Amino acid sequence: MSLFIELKNIIAQEISLLNRLIEKIKEEKAAILDGNPDLLLETSKSKETLALEMKVLEEARGALIDKLAKAHNIPARDLTFSTITSIAPKEFAPALKSMYQTMQEQVRQLDDIQRGNALLIRSSLEHIQRSISLITSAMSANPTYSVGGKVSGEQKKLISKEV
Repeated sequence: MSLFIELKNIIAQEISLLNRLIEKIKEEKAAILDGNPDLLLETSKSKETLALEMKVLEEARGALIDKLAKAHNIPARDLTFSTITSIAPKEFAPALKSMYQTMQEQVRQLDDIQRGNALLIRSSLEHIQRSISLITSAMSANPTYSVGGKVSGEQKKLISKEV
């Protein structure tokens, strides 16, 4: 019974971390839209910290699942979520099932937000690259070539580097 209490506590902590991660990714989206590199860097560092915390919890959950598998004579690789809920005492099964569904929804939400952020970043980079290309081409006009292939006339600049 205590193993299921521990499992429930670990999953509750994971859900809490996932909620915090969702909020950080939403902050990241706001930083991208606002063009705020400082906030973007801050959210990135926070996400890394949350990922490390999540890894610790996942390892703890894995160790706990190994203990559950041994206690119920089930190979750990066969101990799926549905198996866990079927061997759990009746007072834990509904809560564990609900927690699992919550985590699945959180992961879907994280994936959606991350894909949106990646699209925003790609679009921003493409805009920057087009702007740089435009500025570079405006810095010097195309030279005029003679029939012999030599540059003729003075090269005129659209934008002067001189002050």
